[in-house]
Amino acid sequence: ASAGQHLFAGLHDEGLVSSADGGQTWASEPGLAARAVTRLALGPAGRLFAWGPWERVWCSADRGETWAPIQGLDESSALLALASSVSEQRPCLLVGTTGGLQQSNDGGQTWRQALAAGVTSIVFSPQFDEDGRIWVGTDSGELLVSQDGALDWTHLAPPQPGVPLVALAVRPGRSSAEILLAATLEISERRVNVWRSSDGGQTWEPWMQEAVDWPSVHLVLSGQTPGRAVVCIDRICWQAVPPDWQPARCVETDRPIVRMSQATEPPEIVLLAPGQMLCSGDGLSWSALDGGLGDWDWVDVNLAPCTASHHIAYALSRGGVVWCRTIPKGPYRLE
Repeated sequence: ASAGQHLFAGLHDEGLVSSADGGQTWASEPGLAARAVTRLALGPAGRLFAWGPWERVWCSADRGETWAPIQGLDESSALLALASSVSEQRPCLLVGTTGGLQQSNDGGQTWRQALAAGVTSIVFSPQFDEDGRIWVGTDSGELLVSQDGALDWTHLAPPQPGVPLVALAVRPGRSSAEILLAATLEISERRVNVWRSSDGGQTWEPWMQEAVDWPSVHLVLSGQTPGRAVVCIDRICWQAVPPDWQPARCVETDRPIVRMSQATEPPEIVLLAPGQMLCSGDGLSWSALDGGLGDWDWVDVNLAPCTASHHIAYALSRGGVVWCRTIPKGPYRLE
């Protein structure tokens, strides 16, 4: 694109570059524009992290206004997962790569390898400050838990040994009564299997199985009493509640769901599909959340606390554009 003598170009691995002299010299533009970022994650003190499988990790400390790359990660390894604690009392940033799980406790200034495995799913305990608990799943189907902030790990029973574990959700409680959901992907069969454990991952039972055109699966377990599970596979979303945990279809989107995000207090849920953004306070009634933003190709969304009555929604669209808006806490109704 051009504006007089000013030229702009989006380059693979370089993002947006500009020239003020008709193309004689070029300079990199800061930020995410034209970068292959596909995921957002919340961090402590309102920080945002953005990343993609073959894009580096970026951090913003001002609600996405400016971004800076995080250094020190092996750029030859693909990124598989990223998650962060959200409290400043016990900062912990974990990045799953094909070369292993990397950990930083100082915002990405220094790194250590926490696991020599390809971690594809990471879940922090809501009480991480106190209990230091983290669960991870791997591309070989392993499931592990740490009780000390990723220093030591214990293997739990894998739901489907040897098959990639692609999504994980945990409802913390007494270890003998914790509820876990895990999803595995049989790539050659184009099939997603969802498993449930009611004893903290010691034993598993098959819960759902779906053939997929698009291998996308997302899991949420509410910690509120009596609790609920929400499962998204391809274009369909199911909800289940105790005591029978029988899944019932609750919403279907026009295109594959690319992300499901949950906030707490109260537990709102946001679903993203290209051109669609839906929000629910109970998993049953849904309303459109993307009014006024147009038919953007959404790829990720996160909900952060704002005030007693509102959340902040951070949404990412293709091309590295981050949107921010406040949304009222439920209830919601689908018009």
